[in-house]
Amino acid sequence: MIVNRKTIEKLKERDEETFELIYEQYYKLIYYIALNVTKDKEMASEIVQDTFMKMLTSIDTYDEGGKFKPWLCTIARNLAINKITRRKDKNVVYDEEIVYSTKHSESKLMDYILTIKGTLTSDDANIVILKLVYNYRFREIADEMGWSIGLVQAHYYQAIKTLKQAI
Repeated sequence: MIVNRKTIEKLKERDEETFELIYEQYYKLIYYIALNVTKDKEMASEIVQDTFMKMLTSIDTYDEGGKFKPWLCTIARNLAINKITRRKDKNVVYDEEIVYSTKHSESKLMDYILTIKGTLTSDDANIVILKLVYNYRFREIADEMGWSIGLVQAHYYQAIKTLKQAI
C-alpha cells in the first residue's frame, strides 16, 4: 500500500480499514526498530502499540510533503529511546528468544536476520536488514542513520560481499 494524500485523509478521518492496512504494512518494521533500540521484546511490543496510537494522535500535524515511512519510524525510535532512558529494569532479550517467539512461517526470516546480525557489524547488519527485509531505499537508510547515500551503499555492498563469503 502506498501512503498518499488520500490515505492520510482517511487516517485523519480515523478510518478503521485504512488504519488496519497501515498497521499490517508497518508493524514488523516498527517492532524491529523498537527491539533494536530496547533489546526487550515486551517493551518493543508496547512501543509498537504506542507508535500507532501516536501516529493517530499526530496525523493532523503530519507534513504531507514528507515521507510517511520515515516519519512513522522516527516516532517509533523516539518512543523507544524515551522508554529505555526511563526504564529501571534492564532485562535483555536474546536473539534466540525472538526466533522461538515467532510463528513458524516467520522463523526462517528470523534465521536470516540472526545470521546477518551474527556475521556483520551492528551498522552493516542494520543496513542490510533495512534494505532487504524492509525494502528501504538507500536514501531512506542514509536519512535514518545520518550518513551519506554513498557511505550507506559502500557499507551495504561490502556487507553483502562479507555475507556471501560467510555463507
